[in-house]
Amino acid sequence: MRSILILILSLALTAATSAASATPQVSADRAIYFVSDRDGNREIYAIQPDGSGLRPIAPHPGRDQAPAVSADGSRLAFLSDRDGTTAVWIHELTDGRTHKLADMPEADFGFSWSPDGTQLAWNRQRPDDRTHDLGVIYVESGAFRLITDTPGLEELTPTWSRNGMALIAVEDGTDGPVLREYPLDGSAARTISGQLPNRATFPVFSPDGGSVAMRVWGNESWDLVRLDLATGAVEELAASPAQDWGSAWSSDGRSLVLASDRDGNMNLYLRDPSSGQERRLTSHEGRDWSPTW
Repeated sequence: MRSILILILSLALTAATSAASATPQVSADRAIYFVSDRDGNREIYAIQPDGSGLRPIAPHPGRDQAPAVSADGSRLAFLSDRDGTTAVWIHELTDGRTHKLADMPEADFGFSWSPDGTQLAWNRQRPDDRTHDLGVIYVESGAFRLITDTPGLEELTPTWSRNGMALIAVEDGTDGPVLREYPLDGSAARTISGQLPNRATFPVFSPDGGSVAMRVWGNESWDLVRLDLATGAVEELAASPAQDWGSAWSSDGRSLVLASDRDGNMNLYLRDPSSGQERRLTSHEGRDWSPTW
């Protein structure tokens, strides 16, 4: 009898181990925020990494987009035309208050919070030649300043250095895209990568700072790759004929959330970059995209 019981327990353990290895090992983490048109209007939603807790954030008939969550998880910045003009708004995740920070008619591509939560990096689309410059917004005052002002040069989708003293963005010049670091004190920018894949944008640094996930133009579709900053090696994370649109890391670097239309509609997927295992997080006939974690 005892041997039979041991056999049953052994089989159960084996089955559980096999089931666990078939899905990405997702860390227990805070909510993922994303844009969806599932209710007929662009709204921001939240969902837990296990797929529970789906809910709208500050719903409004206006068009909300480009969410970015602060490093401490207390605030959400987003673009909205809810009062008739394009502006950056702040939603307090602790008490549910929402307020306009500043009118931003030239803002494009969304925002990235500084590590200390006092500034937002943003892209200005130039009215003359439609290329992009880099800027920062001061969260307490709504004042902003440009970090670059270079006609004819694309400086795209900024994020922050780990010490918060510089912006890091894709510069796409005549020799192709590279990652550049732009100190906030006005000193000279420097290149921190070799040439990137075609039309690279939306760099997202892993929590340890060792690699960058980004969107690139592949075989007639947008794909996701990971760049190892130490070696320069580029690894395909989600190469497919589908459109893979945007990504964000969990705080412990074990998981990556991405948007893809590989199953027909744009939905969210969780991926374990180490094992390559994926699972679908949202499933709706509408579109879900632009995740932030």
